Amino acid sequence: SDVCSSDLAVFKLIDETKSHKLASKNRGLYEVVQRVGGNSLNAKHLHSLEQDMYNSFWRHDKPYETPKWVLWATPNGKDSVRHELVLKLFALGTFEHKLEITKKFHANVICLINNQFGCLVLQQLLKEAIDVLEEATKKKQESEVIPKQFVDAVAQAFSNELLEPSVIVQSGTDEHANFVVQKWVQLMAHLPGEEDSLRQLLGTVGANAVKIGNDRHGCRIIQRHLELKIPSCVICELLQQLRSEEHTSELQS
Repeated sequence: SDVCSSDLAVFKLIDETKSHKLASKNRGLYEVVQRVGGNSLNAKHLHSLEQDMYNSFWRHDKPYETPKWVLWATPNGKDSVRHELVLKLFALGTFEHKLEITKKFHANVICLINNQFGCLVLQQLLKEAIDVLEEATKKKQESEVIPKQFVDAVAQAFSNELLEPSVIVQSGTDEHANFVVQKWVQLMAHLPGEEDSLRQLLGTVGANAVKIGNDRHGCRIIQRHLELKIPSCVICELLQQLRSEEHTSELQS
């Protein structure tokens, strides 16, 4: 099929970097502005092709092999535009689609976060999950069942792989991965059930405060923690660890 995701909807490119460097390269996250609508035969045909596009990613996956979603999310060289299709299909999909795609990323988060394009895909997942929670907050009601399952799946995927201290320090000080960690912190701050994971992350940040805080990318992680509505007891623990780490550093110098 020669249909592309842009034939199915109008997308808005989102660049959350202050320098807008991503947008200058036509990269970023995506938001659906308008879907193809109406009851015309053309619209029905395009919706059928849309489903075919999703099925093409599912169809050839085999047990114990890297899922096609992951391969396309982490391209190299001339195939670097492949990640854009993954981003747009994720933004375009129903919550059932988003849930199934997220399951494909389980046990592959490390692979994704070590690739600059994979980092964008992980940010798209986190953005969508945060949007669900913020929308529920606005309406002052619980998220519906499928969206909640999607949010829980995203949170689990990250907590399962990224809570290792060495991974947090490496990702938090990486040019691309630090944006993923920032959004992950935002998501956990929205989820009471993730307080233990957030506390564990904060503990690692505090224990490595000098290294992370003195890094041009890592300092954003500490900023993000201080900006968000995180339980005061958790913030107090971080500040205590920051002071302790600073004192230890002074003694060593």
